[in-house]
Amino acid sequence: YKSDDLKQWTELFRFESDTFARSFEELNGDFYFGLGCHMDIRPKSSGSILRVKSSAYEDFASDNQESQPKLPDLKITQVSYSTLKDGILLSATVKNTGQAPCADGTELGVNFSVNGKRVAWNDSFKASLAPGQTITVTANEGLNGAVWKPEKKDMLPVVAEVDSEDKTKEVYESNNTCLKFIRTYPDLVVTGISCTPKRPVNGGNMTFKATIKNIGNMPVFLNNVNGVDFSINGVYVAAAKVCITIFPGQSVSMSAAGKVPENLAKDSKGGYNVTARADCDNKAEELLENNNILSITSK
Repeated sequence: YKSDDLKQWTELFRFESDTFARSFEELNGDFYFGLGCHMDIRPKSSGSILRVKSSAYEDFASDNQESQPKLPDLKITQVSYSTLKDGILLSATVKNTGQAPCADGTELGVNFSVNGKRVAWNDSFKASLAPGQTITVTANEGLNGAVWKPEKKDMLPVVAEVDSEDKTKEVYESNNTCLKFIRTYPDLVVTGISCTPKRPVNGGNMTFKATIKNIGNMPVFLNNVNGVDFSINGVYVAAAKVCITIFPGQSVSMSAAGKVPENLAKDSKGGYNVTARADCDNKAEELLENNNILSITSK
């Protein structure tokens, strides 16, 4: 087709049905559309031409945008947790990325699931969440109260989902989840050492005491094993055999006595290096296996 303003034929676009051919051209902001019957492989050089003025489609776009309802859109931007003595307390950060606030009094609702099984949730937040506003909610109920108690040592996928019951109409209903992998292991560290007497005497008796803390997120059971051993300048002196459970965040004291080796030389700085090593028998499967040692210098 041609129009009064066009010198040549426009680029051709075809429908899949091959019943019509359509071509268009933009000129001075206006669109020109041509329709013709399909004959063999070319459209006829006759047909109708439709001109759509730019003001018309600009008004249509504006009207169409205004007709769309403004809605909230809830997204979880982060899953976090804190370790307690009796389990793991899960939290989620929720943001309203939409253009409207959530209705005041409507339960926001966040579920926490592990391997598809709901383990904890929060159903207490019912305040309005304005566009751009962020709130962090923490589990207040669950299968074991508010805390999640992992059943095994593993790298576990924790999924948080907001508005799981679709109580809030949103822009998108498919972006309400967030995934975080959490390693569920104990982790033993030595946080303090003391010894009596403070300075080793060659061939003399010495008593050691160490404070062991579980900084992991699962309890550890040490059953009749050496929980910590002590050495001076790298030479083994004594170990504490224990039968104890150490919960996450808990600290315990372990003591042992031994005889300082004869002819024990001082180190290069003129002192004695006293070292305590937790889980010295390597019986506990831990989050980290290279943070079990603490040393002090005794002069």
